[in-house]
Amino acid sequence: MSSLPNRVLHKHKPKKKGQLKLTVGEIVYLTKKPFKKGYCQGFLANNPKKIGIFPRLYVEQLDNNLENLEQADLKKIIFQGKLCKRRSKFQKWRKRYIKLYPRSLTWFKNLSNEEPTGLVQLKDCRILQKHSKKKQSKQFILQSTTKSWTFNCTSKKERDEWIKMLNTQIKTVSKKFQYLKGKRKNTLLIDIDEKKPRLQRSLSRGSLYQKREKTKIKKKKKINTLARSVTHAIFEKKILGTPKKRYKNKPTTKKKSLNTEIFGVPLQTVIQRDNSKIPKIILNSVKYLEKNGLKTLGIFRKSGYKKQIDQYKQRINLGENLLFENENNVHNVTGLLKLWFRELPETLLTSNLYFDFIKIQNEHKDKNLSIELKKLVYKLPELNRIIFRIISELCINISKHKSANKMDISNLALLFGPTLCSRRGIYSNDVTNMQKECIIVSTMFKYYDFIFRNKEQFEELFIAMATKAFTQNNNQENDQLYFNEGDIISVLNTDDQEFWFGTLISNVEGKNEKIEQGFFPSNYVEKISEEELLEIFN
Repeated sequence: MSSLPNRVLHKHKPKKKGQLKLTVGEIVYLTKKPFKKGYCQGFLANNPKKIGIFPRLYVEQLDNNLENLEQADLKKIIFQGKLCKRRSKFQKWRKRYIKLYPRSLTWFKNLSNEEPTGLVQLKDCRILQKHSKKKQSKQFILQSTTKSWTFNCTSKKERDEWIKMLNTQIKTVSKKFQYLKGKRKNTLLIDIDEKKPRLQRSLSRGSLYQKREKTKIKKKKKINTLARSVTHAIFEKKILGTPKKRYKNKPTTKKKSLNTEIFGVPLQTVIQRDNSKIPKIILNSVKYLEKNGLKTLGIFRKSGYKKQIDQYKQRINLGENLLFENENNVHNVTGLLKLWFRELPETLLTSNLYFDFIKIQNEHKDKNLSIELKKLVYKLPELNRIIFRIISELCINISKHKSANKMDISNLALLFGPTLCSRRGIYSNDVTNMQKECIIVSTMFKYYDFIFRNKEQFEELFIAMATKAFTQNNNQENDQLYFNEGDIISVLNTDDQEFWFGTLISNVEGKNEKIEQGFFPSNYVEKISEEELLEIFN
């Protein structure tokens, strides 16, 4: 609670619940420190039970001078008029109706308004006059310990009247200020340590200071500064301005690129930094969406929270293997996945094959288009093809629940077309090309089984090493793998030089089915190229 009572300088009408109604001249006691927004809590002396909040500047701590003033004196308007006001040179001028009271200066939007838009107590204020320039000659500045306001008058005569009236009131109100006699007008005499000439000189360089004298001031001569104390001098040094040191070679603040970033880098760089054959963001996102998001309404169409997506991006770029275990919003994960695809330097279908895809879309339709697309798909880099197959399978699984999520193949293709099949740069915003891109992706989703036939085999064959048996192995002891001559074997482990471990994929009877896994002699098979493998499966 305040040690001294406070007296109300301006009436206050409550606008919200919990605010206290104030009348000019009433005595108020404060119960708490001022709030952040300029409000404080207190109660009236004549009604201690009613506690509320009110603007802190509407009351002033009671002293001998204030105690002698009656209520009529506090309400008395000493001077008033219409001026333009602003807080700083970067703000616009605003017309306000200014009223000068014995203890405060208030301004209103209009003369009819009772509630002021601003109020400043005069006890800790002073007046500064602008330099005599053409634009600033009609201006003056009212400065407190924490803020300053610039007022623009219509003429120099009006400016002088305001300065005179304000100086008179400040002189009667202030206990700390004393005026210089026989010196410049509108300056105040304040005690400051004379052993700090450097600080004093800095105050005279400010643009808000008065017009300099033509005669130079000698070093030994006493300098009258504007500071009232050392703390005010430091404050004024910041307000009035001291030239900052300008360095020729400023230090750069650009962030160094991290070696763990996977956003905005090529796919080969991603798998190197992830130390994985498939980017971890693809595996973790698809695993999460397959488990939690297949029936989510508007999946991949609705946007997630940008702030959360940016946090995920930052964590992944710092090397974290994000599994989304605590994520409850599916759209945050889909938004992160789409962002990763958009920031790739090159789309999955590559810029080299882009015009080939567009060309076959113009020449073929539906089933014939799927045949031509299959040929182009296997011209893609191995990693691009695997990622495209994973995304295609995810979209097909989502479309199976279209009654719940309202997302069918065509809707998903509209979203993924420009993301997966486009050309970065001048062709990225071409509307006709965007339509063709969506048709291409939609066709690949529709004929997924035909284009990515034997997907489980291909996933293993492209990640592992494909081999072809040139002799029969009928030894089934020690868990050895049985196969015939000409069978295709996907090698999964080559730690032992004599016996490898792999999966048998038979092609003798025209069927491509995974049969079993086991060990087999490494000298019974020979490695085959990707082109030979495609010929066998086609």
